[in-house]
Amino acid sequence: MDRVARALAITAQHRFSRRELVPKRLQSMPPVASITPTITLGERNGASQIVSSVHITAANISTGELNPVYRYNGDPQRAGASYPDNGFVRNTAVTTTSANGNLIVEFSHFGASFEIYEKGQNGKYRMAVDEGDGYKYVALDAQSMAPADGGVYNRLINFGSVKSRGIRIEISNSFFGGVRIGPNDTIYPTVVPQRPRAIFVGDSFTEGGSSGAAMSHSYSAVASYLLGWDGWNSGVGGTGYVNNGPAGRVKFQDRLQHDVLQYRPDVVVVAGGINDEGFPVEQTQAAADLLYSTIRSSLPDTELIIISNFSPVGGVSQIRGQIRDALRETARKYGAPFIDTLAGASYDWNGNPVSQPSGSWITGSGNVGNPQSSGNASVFTSADGTHPTPAGHQYLGERVAAEIFKIYAG
Repeated sequence: MDRVARALAITAQHRFSRRELVPKRLQSMPPVASITPTITLGERNGASQIVSSVHITAANISTGELNPVYRYNGDPQRAGASYPDNGFVRNTAVTTTSANGNLIVEFSHFGASFEIYEKGQNGKYRMAVDEGDGYKYVALDAQSMAPADGGVYNRLINFGSVKSRGIRIEISNSFFGGVRIGPNDTIYPTVVPQRPRAIFVGDSFTEGGSSGAAMSHSYSAVASYLLGWDGWNSGVGGTGYVNNGPAGRVKFQDRLQHDVLQYRPDVVVVAGGINDEGFPVEQTQAAADLLYSTIRSSLPDTELIIISNFSPVGGVSQIRGQIRDALRETARKYGAPFIDTLAGASYDWNGNPVSQPSGSWITGSGNVGNPQSSGNASVFTSADGTHPTPAGHQYLGERVAAEIFKIYAG
């Protein structure tokens, strides 16, 4: 299936109305399992650890056609035409040359063990297993994938007992090459109801790759899970409404067609502005106006939600507050709900308050490398003084989900 056909297939979905976008109650994140499989990484370019194993490839190595046994979020395509990349897929729905992409892969497996086929790229992964009572994480934190040596590896996941299990693998900054199973095992598609597709456009906060947090459990992924959304991530570090960021990355407007419009999501969430503080506020507001108007005109049936610029510490500088005010004004112009993380307030489509200001989501001036006696920044801000810790991403995701729920369920 070529890229155009793939995009058409992705967009051939039920359209969710505004009233269908949020569940009756927020979902809960999966807990950590009390009994977990034994996990063993094989040798570089080594043989399978399963006797007479069968490789269930992610895509046909000749044609690139995706294997329908796997369900993804994002737009996976064959990673390359030659070995070993022709045996892997990567998410092509994000415009950047700075990362290998991230995917969430779901499938069902009957057997006692399987292997994840990996390329050595120093990525991260997190796995959840459903043994009939809902997904449970094998470990809460992201785990390291094969080292960045370009080799191929088989990672054995051994449960010790034969059973049908649902498998969810969250992969960050790495390709996915399918799995190997035993000769008498079975792999089959998971039964997952269609969910509203939400694409988050943002900077490194949305990307979630900082502080050891895999992109697949950034705040946007957490919020999507709690809201029951199929969350896609167009977060690219260093970018903004005006700022293109480092080489190989582009500002929000310049990746809008590729990352968002062609996939016709039910929801677009835009969060940014911290990287635009070196530009005149008027320039940022003009860029926001163009971005929101393009989304509105191109996707008239899509919900647009704006999140203010994030702040890594509780204090709000003058320029940060000015950017927030400009984004709020522009969001109201286009009838988009606005979530103000700096003041702790949210507004509906008409600019009416949904929640009264409760103060900045991040308080205090510390970080995990320099904790202070007060303020949650000492827990939620990493040692670089800017980006969220994994706990910070969890917290921000919960706050975002709660505000969106208030707006749409009220």
